[in-house]
Amino acid sequence: MSNLMKNRHIDQIIMCCIYSICKVCDNEVKRNSETEIKFKSIVNKYKNLAHAKQEIFKNVYIDDSKSDSVIAFYNTVFTVNMKEYILNFYPNRNVRQQLSPMPKQSPSYCLNGRKNFLISPLKESFKTPSSPGQMTPSTRLLYCFGDTVGSSEKLKGINETVKKFVPTGAKKRLNMDDLEMTSPSKAKKSLL
Repeated sequence: MSNLMKNRHIDQIIMCCIYSICKVCDNEVKRNSETEIKFKSIVNKYKNLAHAKQEIFKNVYIDDSKSDSVIAFYNTVFTVNMKEYILNFYPNRNVRQQLSPMPKQSPSYCLNGRKNFLISPLKESFKTPSSPGQMTPSTRLLYCFGDTVGSSEKLKGINETVKKFVPTGAKKRLNMDDLEMTSPSKAKKSLL
């Protein structure tokens, strides 16, 4: 029901959902906590949240001419629109509406004892083209560590390619270790 979201805060809808599910599953809640959940207790817990503002639970849009508390919104608008759907969650009810499907679990996993170390399988393994004619300029420069077939030739090729791009111009640094500082004329001659 998208019209329930119109001019309302998501927290208002969440509080109503929590309360309505607690009401539907009333026997389960009472059995586990021995107390009945009241809407006021949900609102009080919400007040303790860091982002909570009073207008979120005290000033809820009911219709074009009226605003009221979140409890009044629950009684007049929310239950009217959501009653049939929420009753699907009744524990002993045989007919259940199709809920959102569970998302597929990721095949990724963390190694035990290692923080921030995630193992993720490749979707498709990288396959090197068999002939150099099928390779693009960028794939020719790729190197796969642990590749045994022609790995030394590939490394030599990469090194030669890198050397081509290294400037081999004149060096602009003086080597002062070779100069004897005894006479300035010898130093001038060695520089020329």
